[in-house]
Amino acid sequence: MRIKYSPDVDILVIELSDKNPVDSEYLENKGIVIDYDENDEVVGLEIFNWSKRKKIELPFVGSLVPVTV
Repeated sequence: MRIKYSPDVDILVIELSDKNPVDSEYLENKGIVIDYDENDEVVGLEIFNWSKRKKIELPFVGSLVPVTV
């Protein structure tokens, strides 16, 4: 697993696998993109406006709390 933060675009990227995503789902009301592999397994997340978030709930993961860089 790799976690990367890009402050210039304020996006936190969580790579759960080395597999390439073949499909993505955009949860517009949450500001999250979920990436899936060919078996519909979650391989990554992109969370927009990370610096402005206090806490985020993901239905399949639980809670994430912002980190300072």
